[in-house]
Amino acid sequence: MFVGRPSRQPIQIGGKYVNLSAISCQQNIDHSYLSRIFSGERIPRITHARKIALAIGMGLEEFLDALESRWKGLGQGTDDEYTDTCWKCRGKGGACIACGGTGKV
Repeated sequence: MFVGRPSRQPIQIGGKYVNLSAISCQQNIDHSYLSRIFSGERIPRITHARKIALAIGMGLEEFLDALESRWKGLGQGTDDEYTDTCWKCRGKGGACIACGGTGKV
């Protein structure tokens, strides 16, 4: 699951390099869904967050904290934005069907 140094498709989280393909196979989670979680485009369901945390050797809370730090590092917003910003349009609203154009959930 872990690689000592970056190789094919490594993602760094919580100071560890993980391979999304390996997590996908081991935990039976769609690779593109994992990619969207780690890029900040999706918020994982709690069941998936538990599976991912288990796969990378972290506790659930530790994983969620590391994921939030990763999102902030990618410029995905602040704590307040995570609580009410629409995951699909990222608060832009407009013609978004997920939030009805409000930009909020």
